[in-house]
Amino acid sequence: MSKLVDYRQLECQVVQQKALLDSLRDNPQLQKEIEFEERLSALLNEYGKSLQDVMALLDPAAGRADPASVKGKRRARVIKTYRNPLTGKIVQTKSGNNLSLRAWRVQFGVEEVESWVQF
Repeated sequence: MSKLVDYRQLECQVVQQKALLDSLRDNPQLQKEIEFEERLSALLNEYGKSLQDVMALLDPAAGRADPASVKGKRRARVIKTYRNPLTGKIVQTKSGNNLSLRAWRVQFGVEEVESWVQF
C-alpha cells in the first residue's frame, strides 16, 4: 500500500476514536466512576493510606499465598539425548543416574560424554 492510503486509513481511525471518546465523555456512568475515583483518592490521601492497605482490610486472606502451593513448584527436567559416537548407542535421560551414562562417564570422562549431547 502507498503512504497516502495508510495516512487516509489512520485519519479515519482517528476520527472514529475521537467520536468514541466524545460519547464516553458524555456518559453519566463514566462521570460517576471518575467522581468516585477522585473522592476515594482524596480520602486515601487524607488518612495516609494506600489501595493495598484498603485491600488488606477488606480481604486479609487475599494478600497471603498458601506456602504449600508456592513451595512445591519447579520446572520439569529436560530430556537429554546422548549418542556414543563409537558404538552408536543412544541414551535418553532426564537425570545423570542412568547406568549406561555413568559407565560412559567413568570410561571416557565427564567432559567427553557431555560433548555427546544432541539437541
